[in-house]
Amino acid sequence: MKMDFNKKVIALLAVALLATGSWSCKKIIDEEPEATLDVSNAYRNSTDADAAVIGIYGQFLGLQKTYILQNELRADLVNVTANADPYLKQLANHSVTKDNPYIDPRPYYKVILNCNDALKNFQLMRDDFRMSVDDYNKHYSDIGALRSWIYLQLGIQYGSVPYITNPVENVDDIKNLSAYPRISFEELLTKLIDFTEKLPYKEVYAYPTGNPLVITIDGNNTQKIFICKPFVLGDLYLWSNNYLKAAENYSKILNVENNNTNINIAFDSYKVVYYGNSGYNDQAVRYAKYQDESTLLYDQGWKSMFSAQNTNNVWNSEFFWGIPYSSSFKPGNPMIELCSPVYGKYLIKPSKAAIDNWNAQRQNSGIPYDARGRLSYETTATGPAITKLTDNIIPVTNLNKGGKWGIYRAG
Repeated sequence: MKMDFNKKVIALLAVALLATGSWSCKKIIDEEPEATLDVSNAYRNSTDADAAVIGIYGQFLGLQKTYILQNELRADLVNVTANADPYLKQLANHSVTKDNPYIDPRPYYKVILNCNDALKNFQLMRDDFRMSVDDYNKHYSDIGALRSWIYLQLGIQYGSVPYITNPVENVDDIKNLSAYPRISFEELLTKLIDFTEKLPYKEVYAYPTGNPLVITIDGNNTQKIFICKPFVLGDLYLWSNNYLKAAENYSKILNVENNNTNINIAFDSYKVVYYGNSGYNDQAVRYAKYQDESTLLYDQGWKSMFSAQNTNNVWNSEFFWGIPYSSSFKPGNPMIELCSPVYGKYLIKPSKAAIDNWNAQRQNSGIPYDARGRLSYETTATGPAITKLTDNIIPVTNLNKGGKWGIYRAG
């Protein structure tokens, strides 16, 4: 895809600065209105830093639709339906025009620019003791790794991209953005590896248990909504063809729970396991009766790890990184709009190639298809509908469009 990055990013920043320009304006009188938001009220302490992190992840959640469409629809396992607009069809056929909204890089850069601002302010907070070194290490590393992941996606999709790491705060900075050259994907990978390797905190879990950012709210735990840094490094090294370093980072993740005092977690987390009557190892396709395909389980086994809450053992034994959508607040799971023929617009579906491939397999029991296909989509009067991206413990309705964006998993 060829995009005029500088032009689009400059336009984005101009709008953003116009919207926030009142922060730097002073009223005729010196009195500061209590209801007026001032930038000096931000980044005062670690609580403000926590809020900045949560805000950035909230904005990041809006990238799922772009991420799924650019990766899955351009590949061979997902296709468009008759309801799809011309731009989606272009994307599926690899024939996009410049005005196609699904290839606009600005959603990525919106999050990147907020990451840049947070990273700068975290450094200032550390330097003047508004934040402890330990808090700085965790917050800075978390947002830094998230920015690296977003840049990796930009590089994968667009090839050469502008690599912007400085915050943009005023009109003069916007004028200078045109000076940012695009760098090649190979150079981008080198820069991302160098930056991410130098992060001061690179543990598997961004924040340890007991940190104020690790809580359970609305039935979801927050520990795994934050990016897994060794996974990012593993991906960066993999794309750089450094398979040994990639394996070292992936191994660190897979073995992170080996010494857990809970033997179920130690033996089952992030491992290929057989079902042993435990929620910790219930990730396999299961039937109520062996060799009886009519008894395929939909509410247990393989399918359940996509629908379960992130406090559930079956989810935690499989996923490293996933972010829930609230059923009570917008935006809701955007995959419902894309995939559901009942509660959405039904714009994408499993491809014939995907369905044929599942049906061509044979299970050890003799059942003549891969049941993960039937657990990933359903046959409706409208056509085959992807369910894997919309499964939720609370069934989808017009009033409940929750769910999760599962990003990194073991299997």
